[in-house]
Amino acid sequence: MTLHIFNPEHDMSLAQNSPNYTPSRAALQIRNDLAFLPYIWAKQGDAILVNDVTKACASVEKLRLKKKEVCFVDADTLESISDKIETVSPWGWNCTIKAQLRQVGISQQLLPSAEQLDRIARLSNRQFAVGLLSTLKALLPMDAIVGKSYYFDNLDDLRAKAKNIGKAVVKAPWSGSGRGLRFTDEEISTVHLNWAKNVIAQQQGIILEPYYNKVKDFAMEFHAEKAGVKYCGLSVFLSLHGAYTGSMIADEGRKRELLGQYIDIEVLDTIKENLTNLLEQNIKGKYEGPLGVDMMIVESKRSSYSATSSYSIHPLVEVNLRRTMGHVALSLYDEIQTQNKIMQITFDGLHHMLEINDGV
Repeated sequence: MTLHIFNPEHDMSLAQNSPNYTPSRAALQIRNDLAFLPYIWAKQGDAILVNDVTKACASVEKLRLKKKEVCFVDADTLESISDKIETVSPWGWNCTIKAQLRQVGISQQLLPSAEQLDRIARLSNRQFAVGLLSTLKALLPMDAIVGKSYYFDNLDDLRAKAKNIGKAVVKAPWSGSGRGLRFTDEEISTVHLNWAKNVIAQQQGIILEPYYNKVKDFAMEFHAEKAGVKYCGLSVFLSLHGAYTGSMIADEGRKRELLGQYIDIEVLDTIKENLTNLLEQNIKGKYEGPLGVDMMIVESKRSSYSATSSYSIHPLVEVNLRRTMGHVALSLYDEIQTQNKIMQITFDGLHHMLEINDGV
C-alpha cells in the first residue's frame, strides 16, 4: 500500500527549510480543499491522508471519477492501516512534510534521510535550472531556441546585468505559485531591490532572466526511477502572473498538434531526447519520483517589413522536482479518456474546487 499526501505548499516549505514551517492560511486551505487529488493517480488498495474524510469522498463523487479501492484516512484513523503502508508518496518531499508524517506515526524507515532531502532541495534551487538550461541549449538548434538565465549572489551584479538586459524577471531560488517573482525594467526599483536583498540574505542568491513575449505555456513531465528518467507526456497549461490556473486534458497527439501550430514538432522531439538524457545524468540516484520541466513558446520581435510572427521555444523555464498539475492532467486523461477539456482550479470565495470544463 502507498500512502499519498497532497502538500501543495511544498515549494514554500523548501524556501523556509524548517521542519516547523507553518504554511499560510491560504496555502492550508488549498491543501485541505484539494486533499482528495491523489485519488486520480492512486492505485487499487492505496490510501490518502486527508483532514476531512467525508469532504474528500464528496469531492470524488462530484467529479464522477472511476470507483476504485482507495481509502481516505485522517490522522486519527491512520494508525489502523499503518502496518500495511509500504511507501509514502507526497506531492513533494521536504523537511516539513517529513516532520508532519513523523508526528502522525509514520515509521522513520518510510521517510527520506536528511541527506536525501538536502539533495532534493539543491536540485529544486533555480540555480540548478540555470546551469541545466545552458547545457541543454548547446545541444539544440540555435535558430529555434531562446532562453537565458543568470544566478547572482550580490545586488551589484544583479543591477549591472539588469541594465544590460532591460525588461526582465527576478526570481527567488526557491518559491512557489508566482510568489517569488518580480518584473522589472533596466533600472530595478528600490522596492524590488530591497526584496532582492532580503532574498539573497535568506537564500544566498537570486536569478535574473530576460522577459519574453510568451504565447503558450507547456511542460514535459517525467518520472525518475532507479533505472533512469522516463518521459511521461506533454502538459499544456494556463497561468496568470506566474500562478497556475488550468491544464488541457487531451492525448499526446492533440497536444503536439496544438504546439505544432507555432513550432517545428521535430525540435520538440530533439528537446525531449536531450533533456531526458541530461535529467538522467543529473538526477539518477539522487531523486526518485515525478518531476516536470516548464517551457514556453515565445513570439519573436516582428520585423517592420513582415506582418507574420515567428516563434521560438524556451526549453527550460523551471525544473519542478515534485508532482505537478501536469502530472495530474495526464493521470486525469487516463481516467476519463476525454479530449479537449480544461482541468481548472477554481475558488468561489470559500473553497477551492477541481473542475473539468469544455476547452480548446
